[in-house]
Amino acid sequence: MDIIGVITGLSPHVAIALVLVILAAGAALPIYSLYRQKGGALVIRKRQFLAFFLLFGWFVAVMGLTTFSRGANYGGWFNFRLFSGYVNAWNNWSLVEAQLIVFNILMFTPLGFLLPLLSRKLRRIGPALLISLAVTLLIELFQMLSRRGIFELDDIFHNTLGSVAGCFIITAVLSCAEKGKLLYKPVMRALALPLLLALLFTGAAIVYHTQEFGNMPLIPAVPQNMQGVVVESATAFPGAASPVPIYRNSRVRNLDYMRQMAALLENSFGLRRASGVRIDGFNRLIEYRDGGGAQYYYNFSLTDGSWSLNHEGDSGRELSLRETEEQSAFFEKWLAENGLLPAGAVFTLQNGDTLRWDAPFQDGWPQADYLLGQIMLTPSATAEIPATLWYFIAQNDFVRMAPVVSPAQAYEKVLAGRFKMYNDLQPGDRIEITACELQYVYDTKGYYLPAYYFEGTLNGEPWSCEVPGR
Repeated sequence: MDIIGVITGLSPHVAIALVLVILAAGAALPIYSLYRQKGGALVIRKRQFLAFFLLFGWFVAVMGLTTFSRGANYGGWFNFRLFSGYVNAWNNWSLVEAQLIVFNILMFTPLGFLLPLLSRKLRRIGPALLISLAVTLLIELFQMLSRRGIFELDDIFHNTLGSVAGCFIITAVLSCAEKGKLLYKPVMRALALPLLLALLFTGAAIVYHTQEFGNMPLIPAVPQNMQGVVVESATAFPGAASPVPIYRNSRVRNLDYMRQMAALLENSFGLRRASGVRIDGFNRLIEYRDGGGAQYYYNFSLTDGSWSLNHEGDSGRELSLRETEEQSAFFEKWLAENGLLPAGAVFTLQNGDTLRWDAPFQDGWPQADYLLGQIMLTPSATAEIPATLWYFIAQNDFVRMAPVVSPAQAYEKVLAGRFKMYNDLQPGDRIEITACELQYVYDTKGYYLPAYYFEGTLNGEPWSCEVPGR
């Protein structure tokens, strides 16, 4: 999620929190005034009053964003693996995952920032730390028990860290203001966390860019818990494997190529941008309008370099034989003129309404450059712009031959739970493996690397997983 997505998601909860703060403060002020008129001894300063209701608003906004904005779709899940978020961000080399870590820290910074304004006693790190830890534990427990989230140790760590950082910042500000000069120790404590994060992310970037290959998104941050899980295979897996080719696709995660294709669509079909580039996981999205105001969406996938153009609300139309010939000739010429149609591409009409061009068939994994993929285009029912255009022609350039682990070694990774699954395995689950074959997947630098694909059943239902072969 990009900054626009964060602001969009947070805005309604901030608005609700603001309304509740105004109502609560409006009710509390006359009550406190009456209390003081009747001789009440408790004095609440304006700063304390403001800090209390800001904390109330912060808590409402955080609960709305982290809990009540979700459905009860989680089955009491928990993740006690500390720093698994960092491992996931590294494996995917994901800006979004890194932003999530920083956002979880920043989200609790207001708590630590406001606590010392309530009382001088809360300027000490001990009380502020205990309160912060208690609040984040309460939220995580509520998420788990209400099935609206996952109890994650990473979240508790980052939230508490953010609150402590906020406490250090406001303490440094107050201390320097009271002394009338810059104090070294409080300022250094306030700067410690930003400097540590900058060092961490800079170090990760240096390591990443100096290594030859990218990272493998299919490696799980947290392995499956295989205790009580039965894994069986009727196949004996070989204990040795021959070297295999390694390829590279320069379009993977290539934002220059993304912009080049976006400009081509704009110029070819007269589209005008209705939004900037939006981030949606590993996709980059741009919204367009044509001359009549119809919506189109351009979607570029970082993971494999494919892209698509879709007309909102236009499902296309079935083509007659004459229309098929006309449309295929027109778009084939357009693809060829713009260097998008590979030589020897095979044309077919699919489902009566979709034009399809496949890259020339390649048997096996050659020790040479080769093309892979297809182009699928559905002509519009109302406009000359396609209703849908999906482009995935991968230029896989041969790099070199490289050794791989054997199928038996890959199977050991399955037994150890080193594979990804959407829903975690549970004790009593039964996996029966029926096949294993070598396939290829892209890493985060666009290298096309070998991976073993295991297929079978989980409790009688179709199941599969992938483990790296390199």
